[in-house]
Amino acid sequence: MKTLILYDSVFGNTLKVAEMIENHVRGETSLRHFGEVTQSLIDHANVLIVGSPTRGFMPTDTVRHYLKHPEITYEGKPCFVFDTRMDPDDVNSALLRFFMRKFKHAGDRMQHYLDKKGALLPLSPIGFYVTGREGPLRESTLDEVKTWTDSINDYMNDKKN
Repeated sequence: MKTLILYDSVFGNTLKVAEMIENHVRGETSLRHFGEVTQSLIDHANVLIVGSPTRGFMPTDTVRHYLKHPEITYEGKPCFVFDTRMDPDDVNSALLRFFMRKFKHAGDRMQHYLDKKGALLPLSPIGFYVTGREGPLRESTLDEVKTWTDSINDYMNDKKN
């Protein structure tokens, strides 16, 4: 199976997660920045994995642009969604912690956009935590990525059979 991994990154953390995913998803993979998205790239993939940092409770402008673009379709395409985010427990401001728990993360928004475009969404979005505003990633991230990609590999294996 061909897997297209699309990402945007601000401080490099989401790119690092995307690279970890690329190393653990079985089959042929292609890692691309969202700015390179074309309908042809999407059409030639059997599975999409999309990721963005959470910026103001949303994906980046670049990610939103391509997920909402009227000429790009995800109809019937299995899509898996991840984001990078701060852990509310690591934030000193009680008000910001409140908002972080109340409002959605980038993954939730991306899942919503893809659902509206007819994508198949076999798993809920997952968030990978960064320490501090700019990172780095938590030490547990690689293990979390492996666990998540095992679920993606199981899905792809079931689709083959």
